[in-house]
Amino acid sequence: MVPESRPSVRVVVVNFNAGELLLRCFQHLVQTEWPSDALELVLVDNGSSDDSSARVIEAFPSVRLIRSPRNIGFGGANNLALGDLTGVDFIALVNPDAFVDPGWLQPLVEAVKDGDRVGAANPKIVFDAQYAIVDVEAEAWSPGPSDRRTLGIQIATVHRDGDDVWDAVVFGEGFHAFEASPTAPHFRWSGARATLGLPIPRDDRGPFVFELGLGEPRKDAVFHPNHGLPVTVPADEGQARIALKGPGTDVINSAGGTLVDGAYGADRCADEFDAGQCDDPAEIFAWTGAAVLLSAEYLRDVGLFDASFFLYSEDFDLSWRGRLRGWTYRYVPESRVRHIQGAIIGRRSATADHYAHRNALLAMVKSAPGSVARREFRAYLDDLKTFVTVEIVRPLRRGQRPQPLFARRRFRVVMGFLVHLPSALRKRRTIGRRALRDRAEVLRSAP
Repeated sequence: MVPESRPSVRVVVVNFNAGELLLRCFQHLVQTEWPSDALELVLVDNGSSDDSSARVIEAFPSVRLIRSPRNIGFGGANNLALGDLTGVDFIALVNPDAFVDPGWLQPLVEAVKDGDRVGAANPKIVFDAQYAIVDVEAEAWSPGPSDRRTLGIQIATVHRDGDDVWDAVVFGEGFHAFEASPTAPHFRWSGARATLGLPIPRDDRGPFVFELGLGEPRKDAVFHPNHGLPVTVPADEGQARIALKGPGTDVINSAGGTLVDGAYGADRCADEFDAGQCDDPAEIFAWTGAAVLLSAEYLRDVGLFDASFFLYSEDFDLSWRGRLRGWTYRYVPESRVRHIQGAIIGRRSATADHYAHRNALLAMVKSAPGSVARREFRAYLDDLKTFVTVEIVRPLRRGQRPQPLFARRRFRVVMGFLVHLPSALRKRRTIGRRALRDRAEVLRSAP
C-alpha cells in the first residue's frame, strides 16, 4: 500500500534584526512533525543590519533565504515569499518571536483542508513567559466632576530583578487605559480592585523580586500574590516591592481574531489568564498573522497583503477581504504556539501604536460598511479632542507644563490616515466589485 502523501506546506518567517530570537524560532520549526519533502522553510530577511539571518542559514542550510535590500514592512516582506505558490498547498506564517510545538502543524492543516471555503486556521497562542497573578486593593478616590472614574493607585514602572519588564506586564480586570503625565511617560490607574500579571520566565521557579513604581497621588494599597504573602504599601511610599516564586500561569495572547463594535479587529481572549476558557474550536472572524496557516487557494483568490500598511492590521485587512469573497476561518486550540509579542518593535512603542491605529482605520475604509468607517473616524477625532483637552488645555489652565504624548500620537495617526485615504478609497471600489457578499451582511453574520 502506497502511503498517503502529505500536503505541501511553506513556512515563512520575516526577520528584521531579531537576533537570538530568530535562531530560537527556527530551532523549534525544524522539529515540526511533518515530512521534510513536504515542508519548505523560508526566511525573508527584511533589510536587517545584524547577522541573525546568516546564523540561521549556517545552522540550517536547508532554509531558503530571500533578501530585501531594505525594510519594506511585514506585508511587503511576506509577499516576497508568496508571489509564486506553484506546487504549494498551504502557507504558514510564523513571527520570529514565536515558538511552535512539534505537533503544531497537523491540526491546522486538517482544519483548513477538511472545511468548506476555510481560508485560514489559527493556533492557540500564549505568551512565552508565564505570569504571577497579583490582586491589587487600593484606597478608592475620584478626581472630581470632570473625571468621575474610581481610581486606586498609579503604576508607572515595573522591574524584575532590576530589569525593565513594563512591556510584558498584563494589566487585567480593574485597570484603566494607558495615560501619560509630566512626571511619567506612561502609567495605568487601577480601580479600587484590579488584577495584575507579572511576567516570570517559563520553567524558572525564581525567586524573583518585582519593584513597582507608584505615581502621584499615592494611596494605601495591598498586593495579594497568588503564591506568597500580602504586601502592604502605605501611601507615603513610592514603590511596592514584591517577592515571587514560580511556576506561573499561562496568559493567552490570541485565540484568533474577533470584531469589536462592528469595526475593529482584536485578539480573542487576549491578556486573559488561561483557565481553559478558550479551549474549544471555533469559527473566528479574522486570523492573526503571528502564527497562522493559510490556504494557497485562499491567497490566489483574495490576493496578498497590502504592503502600504507596513506594520500591523495587514492580517485583519486580508481577513476582511476574504470574508467579502465568502471565506471563513477557524481557531484550532489543539495547535499551540508561544509568542513574546513586540520583541522586535516593542509591544507598546510609539511606532507600534501609530501603525496599529492608522491601519485599523484604513482597513475599515477598504472593507467595512461606509457608515461604520465614518462613525469610527468621527469617534477617533473625538478621542483626539479629549487628549488635547486633558494633556494640553487642562495643564495650561492650571499653570502646568503640557505633556501632549497621546495627543501628538493621535494627531499623527489622523494625518497619516488622511494621506493614505485616497488610495484606500480606490482599493475599496476594487474590493467592492469583487465581493461575493454584502459588507453589512458580513457584519450581521460575524461569529
